[in-house]
Amino acid sequence: MPENGVWQQIWSLNIPPKIRHFLWRAYRESLPTKKNLQSRHIPVDPCCSECLNADEDAIHSIWGCQVLTPLWAKTGHFHALQALQFSSFGELLKEVLNKLDEHHQLIFAVQAWLVWFRRNKGRVENQWDDLDSLGIRASIVIQDHLLHHSKSESTTLPSPITHWQPPDRGTWKINFDGAMRKDIGAAGVGVVVRNHQGHTVATYTERFHLPQTPAIIEALAARAAVHLALELKLDQVSFEGDSEIIIKALQSIEANFTSYGHIIEETQDKSKFLQSCSFQHTRHSANNVAH
Repeated sequence: MPENGVWQQIWSLNIPPKIRHFLWRAYRESLPTKKNLQSRHIPVDPCCSECLNADEDAIHSIWGCQVLTPLWAKTGHFHALQALQFSSFGELLKEVLNKLDEHHQLIFAVQAWLVWFRRNKGRVENQWDDLDSLGIRASIVIQDHLLHHSKSESTTLPSPITHWQPPDRGTWKINFDGAMRKDIGAAGVGVVVRNHQGHTVATYTERFHLPQTPAIIEALAARAAVHLALELKLDQVSFEGDSEIIIKALQSIEANFTSYGHIIEETQDKSKFLQSCSFQHTRHSANNVAH
């Protein structure tokens, strides 16, 4: 099948755009798997972090790893596919798109994305989510998309805020920031919640082992800010951070395949539980309340 035909089939799936982009990248073997990273001369052990029995490419990390066998075997249609041999994720995806009904195509797409999300999170944070819940989570993602797919979102980034401004009455402002200390091999995040009068009502700090990049710690700071808002049961929140890359990622509806992409997507998902929220870019000088 020509690639444009596969692209059309992927794009016709009624799933979030970020998952369509994920499928296309997996089909094109352009996901940042360990094997791909090694081929780009990045010093990384290509061996799978879970089974330790094979190199981590797209087909292995999403489908072939023995750790994933029980998950895919739960659904009869996928269990039947496990009897076949696929040399690449592209071969598997073609089989799914051409042989399975629409419902199982959607389940496969979303579950594959969740598997990749889980693996990326485990590799970066050394925290592996339980596989048993992925099937249920896939159904929830599909149902949520069918209910809300018509909602349009803007990804335009306004001019950054140059000085701290209090929020409107009835709204909370949460500033977050991340910092790295290479001299002690650690990093930390800071979060500050203020009301419309500018009074501090809550703070949060946490220390981590030194992450791979500054962007990861900034993403962790954003996630901590949203978690704090939920714990405090705040409803209308304006989040501010001084990392333009992270704010753009949080505002985007596109799939994020960076090393911190799973943190961005988790933060976006959690923020949906707030009545209303926004993510805004602010200058470092205006974000010093979170330092």
